[in-house]
Amino acid sequence: MFPRVVPLLHLPENCQEKPANDSSSFSILLCEVGNPLLKNETRYIILEFDTTSIPLDMEALNYTFETESVGEKMSEEDGRAEIFIPLTTVADISIIGRSSQRNFYLQKQNKSEVDKIYSFSHVYEVTNYGPSPVDQIKLTFKFPTQIVSEDGCMTFLRVYSPEVFIFDFPLQEEQSLVIRIELIGTQMGEYFGYSICVADLNNDGLDDLVVGAPQYSLEQSGTILIYRSTGIFN
Repeated sequence: MFPRVVPLLHLPENCQEKPANDSSSFSILLCEVGNPLLKNETRYIILEFDTTSIPLDMEALNYTFETESVGEKMSEEDGRAEIFIPLTTVADISIIGRSSQRNFYLQKQNKSEVDKIYSFSHVYEVTNYGPSPVDQIKLTFKFPTQIVSEDGCMTFLRVYSPEVFIFDFPLQEEQSLVIRIELIGTQMGEYFGYSICVADLNNDGLDDLVVGAPQYSLEQSGTILIYRSTGIFN
């Protein structure tokens, strides 16, 4: 008896495969090893299994072997063996990256906001050399924001927290949008504001705001933040 997640690559000669039942996670292989099987005689059956579909969360494979003959068994465990194979996920992950521009020269000072903006991109190639498949990979990038000199630390890069803005809709076309409420996230990369829902959660007749942050923590679990309204969000 062997797990269904590792099907046979080839059906051995004089063997017949059948499932234990429709809901079972095991299959049964019946083989004729010899008739008769003489004293001190050894027969070999080579079994090859396909392991490419093993789930990533599976911890072990369990195989059960039983023999039947016209002879009398000395005990209930006679002619029965179990093989327990523990599984470990092993993968060799590599990452190769490059910048769209090798160097940036910050030469302008006290200029307009447009002159202070520099755009750049990094391209990364992530490869799994196996042998195990990987369900998910999380990458963490660190970059400098200050330069240390004899005069002290100078901040040359500002990183802003994610924000959600609520605007007053203009009544006339010539009027511009006015920021009414500004909500600030707490973590970089948490995707604060990825999803937003407005609903009356406590049945007080006022709409409340629900903001999702799916990458809030490093344990693959996000969070939702609820902003209760009392006429204006607080």
